[in-house]
Amino acid sequence: MKTKVSNVVERHPETIGLVVILLLAFFLLWWHGWLGALIWRPVPERVWRAKMDLRNLDQAVQALQNKFGKLPESLESMTKRIGENMPPILREGELTDPWGRAYNYDPTSTDPKSGRPLIWTEGPEPGKPGSKITNWDYVDGGT
Repeated sequence: MKTKVSNVVERHPETIGLVVILLLAFFLLWWHGWLGALIWRPVPERVWRAKMDLRNLDQAVQALQNKFGKLPESLESMTKRIGENMPPILREGELTDPWGRAYNYDPTSTDPKSGRPLIWTEGPEPGKPGSKITNWDYVDGGT
């Protein structure tokens, strides 16, 4: 007794080649991890969130600098009450990037163009070139 699949193969032998090519393409995509990236895309959403967080952190640092004439010592210092009349500018949860790591801040490293201190995350793949996301890239009209 012939199955429906064998009937299709007898009528259309060229389908075997197409099926083999599709299976090889699927295997290669899976093997290199690209299939997951094509189907499930968490990284771009997290990168977008990190960009928004960096803008917010940058604005908070700039607000304190404008009010007091100096940069805050750390991001953590902005989660504490400032004087008697000023509540904290940030909550502790705002200091964590979308990958669960703390945002970094270096008040001694300033952007030559804007004078803003460096705030960054190591991004989705720490140590990999191009993974680092900084506030210098995403403020004053950046993407």
